[in-house]
Amino acid sequence: MPAAHLSAHGADVLLVTSPHLPALPLLDVDTSRGKRTTQLDLNTAADAETLRTLLRDADVFLESYRPGGLAERGFGPEDCAALRPGIVHASITAFSPGGPWEHVKSVGFSCLSCFPVPFHSWRFF
Repeated sequence: MPAAHLSAHGADVLLVTSPHLPALPLLDVDTSRGKRTTQLDLNTAADAETLRTLLRDADVFLESYRPGGLAERGFGPEDCAALRPGIVHASITAFSPGGPWEHVKSVGFSCLSCFPVPFHSWRFF
């Protein structure tokens, strides 16, 4: 959702997904609004280089891979900063880095079912 908010405020947002992921059009209607989309297979040299080219002109790199997943492919915070000094690199994970579920894979809203408190009743103090 952060990228949707950036888009709503005028940012040019490009959603990069894997061609190996399933199509989820009903979910994408909400989570992809205001975004351009493309698919890149970061396990191939050509597509990884395409992402590097895109990063050279980016201001923000927002990713939601499992912790360390993109760093293993050469797109960690230091790698992105080397390509584009001053880039903001943000990682959104289902579970907090360093926590007991750090490496548990989760998709979108499925992590909400792991907690006994309904999402709509969360309070932030």
